Amino acid sequence: MNVEEVGLLQESNFFANCMCGYSDVLLFFFFKQRKMDGGEEDIPSKKAKRLCKYREKWEKEFNFLKKSRVGHGHAFCTICSCDFSVSHGGRTDVTQHKRSAKHKRGLEAQKHAPVMSAFVTRNTTEADQVRNAEVKMAMLCAKHNISFTFCDDFKKCVADMFPDSAIARKYSAGKTKTTQIVKGDD
Repeated sequence: MNVEEVGLLQESNFFANCMCGYSDVLLFFFFKQRKMDGGEEDIPSKKAKRLCKYREKWEKEFNFLKKSRVGHGHAFCTICSCDFSVSHGGRTDVTQHKRSAKHKRGLEAQKHAPVMSAFVTRNTTEADQVRNAEVKMAMLCAKHNISFTFCDDFKKCVADMFPDSAIARKYSAGKTKTTQIVKGDD
């Protein structure tokens, strides 16, 4: 290497001088190679990494996983109620999230939480079923612009059509009651 080449390298800040064992060694860090004629040549850069996308088949293996609203590179954890990226590791990101402290705390909390069905009971008493039938008929009359006087005849007809039904026997929404249901008066 001649003096001009060393001077050129010193100007471009691409070299470092260090002691390495027995002799001085010039280390050259090239981002661009300099040609002797003064031009530059690019060194090929690394290929861009391809990003992973969420796969719905993971839901079968991990029952806590759902598709995220954030984007294709994210997954939603139903236990932690959070979105996390799967774009760099894919399935590995899911297993890492599963082993995280936040996810484990969520699992513990879920084990000790009471089931919602214990607090909610369905009212399926006969009186409620009769009331539901009367409200449905009132809404049907209002929606299709059926006269409320029709409901007087319908009340008698329902009991005749379904003699074995206790709900049909107790159905009592005539003109007045249907009008009150539609108007919302108590």
